[in-house]
Amino acid sequence: MINEKIHNPTRNSPKTSIVEFILISGPVSEPEIREHLNKMDKSISQATVNRYLHDLAEEPACIELDEPIKKSRSNYWNITKTEHLKNISSCYPDILLKTYEKSINIILQEWGEATISRENLKIYMYLLLSPSLFNECIASGVEALLSREWKMYLCNEGFKKDWNIQKLLNNFYNKYIRNIDFEMSEETFREMWEKTIPNIDEISEEMFLRIFEENFPELSKEMSIETFLEIEEEVKQRMKNSSINSSMFEEYLYEKLEEKFPEWSKVGVPIDMDYEFQKELNNIKNEFSEEILREKIYKKILEEKFLEQLKNKGASIENYRETINKDLAMYKSIAELFFQMKKQLETFKTSASNLLLKHFFNHDILTGIATNEEIEFVKNIKTNHERFIDLAKSNDTKGMIRVELLDDLKYESEIIFKYKKPSYFCDNCSTPEEVYQHLIDFFGVRSLLE
Repeated sequence: MINEKIHNPTRNSPKTSIVEFILISGPVSEPEIREHLNKMDKSISQATVNRYLHDLAEEPACIELDEPIKKSRSNYWNITKTEHLKNISSCYPDILLKTYEKSINIILQEWGEATISRENLKIYMYLLLSPSLFNECIASGVEALLSREWKMYLCNEGFKKDWNIQKLLNNFYNKYIRNIDFEMSEETFREMWEKTIPNIDEISEEMFLRIFEENFPELSKEMSIETFLEIEEEVKQRMKNSSINSSMFEEYLYEKLEEKFPEWSKVGVPIDMDYEFQKELNNIKNEFSEEILREKIYKKILEEKFLEQLKNKGASIENYRETINKDLAMYKSIAELFFQMKKQLETFKTSASNLLLKHFFNHDILTGIATNEEIEFVKNIKTNHERFIDLAKSNDTKGMIRVELLDDLKYESEIIFKYKKPSYFCDNCSTPEEVYQHLIDFFGVRSLLE
């Protein structure tokens, strides 16, 4: 709630003027603020300026003390968070935050897009054009919006991937957790799992396996994580070896033929059955896949690595073989979960901004607040995307690159010139074409015009 004794929302009040001055120039020192206010009222003292500043810094805070830009005894004040923008919007509604470049830069900073990039520029354009996106970034905070974006992804484009991961999780719990002596409910298991997901981008497969080992130390009976990782690496190397692939195929071929025609392996193929034999041979060739090859290599490596142990087991050799196969299957299940989660997060990151921007554009349309300019901009961007697809179908690589790297910049340059933001691209530019040329040089794509 606004404390009107502290925050005076009257237009042209000293506090309003301070906020606007910081939005334009911040961070600024107290002497600079006093000099600015003296243009309005020469009688304002330093003590009064200090009181205004500390009032503005009190809850709900609209400004904050900042690190001085250079060695100075003066305090510097700044606006750095969407929380500040939210409070300014409530306390000083006459200040049109969207007109200030600093407001958009603060939102982009919290979005994780502080440096100028193609993605940053696209988000910038939407912040300029979409009333609901800009307002919601301030009202809810960017961090909150981005966290909701993940939930939105899981319920839309990412639903199928998440469904598959949930099935893998269910299978893992039922096969390896529920049926052993762990006092852990499925709910607790999933809670442990949920804590892992936010950090999946920062950990390796080995670290992921260690998490399971720490929580379920008795899952593996004979095979260590180190051994599993060695086996995985060996499988990758052998998969690349064409001679190994060929020998594995021959081995698989003879196994299948013996299963189908056990008597023929001894006496040969009867002439009258040659057609059936050839037909089966073709079927086996067609069904032999990369996955079958991988499984055969796994089996071969297991026998090699555990050969001595197997020899020493005597009568229990089959039990031992079964145990190491179970260990391998369990580790492979964990590795598959890790792979699917990584893939899910990568897909989310490539589509996340588009998902959020699409949502707010649709919101603007449905609520009737979308401007013709916003609609036209989105149509132009979508048109470029369709042109890119058409060029891809005709294998026009050069045309694809030009559309992807140049054509969006053309539309963006018109928006930048109109709103004079970002100022970096439009300072000293008198036409949209000059802005466009500036963008081309900044992103290093001038050679595409030649």
